[in-house]
Amino acid sequence: MKLKHKLGALAAVAAMALPMAAQAKGIFIINTGDELFEVKDLPAAEVANYPANTKLGFKCSRFGVFWADVWTWDCQQALVDVAGEKYGDLPPELKSEANYTMSDAKRGLWEHYGMVAIVGGLLLLTFGGRLLRGKKDEASAEA
Repeated sequence: MKLKHKLGALAAVAAMALPMAAQAKGIFIINTGDELFEVKDLPAAEVANYPANTKLGFKCSRFGVFWADVWTWDCQQALVDVAGEKYGDLPPELKSEANYTMSDAKRGLWEHYGMVAIVGGLLLLTFGGRLLRGKKDEASAEA
């Protein structure tokens, strides 16, 4: 691919990404905002006191590309409803149940490792193409 084609593709991607409002879980290339992660169910004695689908978990701020987390920060233990995208502060009576860390959070495979796949794919495209072109040049030189 010629340099002018690469620059044109890069400019098109940048033009699409810049004017869009970034939202977590959006259809945009760059995703920012709050992200909710489930960790475990509420204690059986407390389930009736909260709306359906409420679980113990984390509310975090995040930055992502193609819905893959690049950076997750400011994680706070909270009551979360991931399906309804709602969260609330962890009440004092549930603090004793909050013996979990962010490594216990239920994250999707793409959310957790997607950035590695994106970077690996870009490296493969960049350097794999150069290797193939180098082999073609060697084969034509020998002929």
